Amino acid sequence: IGLLPRRLRAIRSRIGRINSLPIVKDLEKQQRLRRHWLPWFQRWTADPDNPNLWPHGWALEELRVSLFAPDIPCLGKVSEKRIEEMWRTHVNH
Repeated sequence: IGLLPRRLRAIRSRIGRINSLPIVKDLEKQQRLRRHWLPWFQRWTADPDNPNLWPHGWALEELRVSLFAPDIPCLGKVSEKRIEEMWRTHVNH
């Protein structure tokens, strides 16, 4: 619950940006996130109790914030490269 106000600020930021950015930019960001999120979501729905999946899921949420609400500081360092490395070393082994 402690992170809820931050997540709501991120949602508000994204909504505020939708009108000012070309839709193609938003779609590109969605695609970038989706390519990381879908493999995780498929694995998580098959095995929701797997503790190795949770840190990756939270990292994906931070990536979402960094892509769609860049004015909201991330909790820790996050990038697509870090997400890919996390998937390779901690989840998909």
